[in-house]
Amino acid sequence: KMKKLIALTAVLAAMLINAAGLRAAGIEFQDYEKVMKQAAEEKKFVMVFFWADWCRYCNQIRKEVFADDKVKEAFDPSFLGVSVDVENDKLELSKKYRASNSLPTITFLKPDGEVFGYFDGAVAPDVFIELLGYVQRGDDGAEKAAD
Repeated sequence: KMKKLIALTAVLAAMLINAAGLRAAGIEFQDYEKVMKQAAEEKKFVMVFFWADWCRYCNQIRKEVFADDKVKEAFDPSFLGVSVDVENDKLELSKKYRASNSLPTITFLKPDGEVFGYFDGAVAPDVFIELLGYVQRGDDGAEKAAD
């Protein structure tokens, strides 16, 4: 009886650990207004991800890039994420950030809300991590050049 209880407890513990890991995996996307306020306060860049259900590459980037642990590790310290379904874009962010040209479109914003740059299409996780680094370094470089 005791062996069964121990085995059951171990299985339940493994399931709970796995469930916690699934929730924590991947880039978290939040409300646009909240993110813009937080970005200004915490001096973080904003990534606005424009997508649609019918877009094959949008689904690919969500599954292969945004769910990647290394991407999340590179993203979290300096970036906040907003996800916009262009078919249900009540704030008309896709117009504001010229995201209707092709999907997926990723718009990077500086902490003050100014557009840093755009990226269209899907890429591998390692290339996306390089892109995040470029956004960070590009902004720092511009500020140093202005000094």
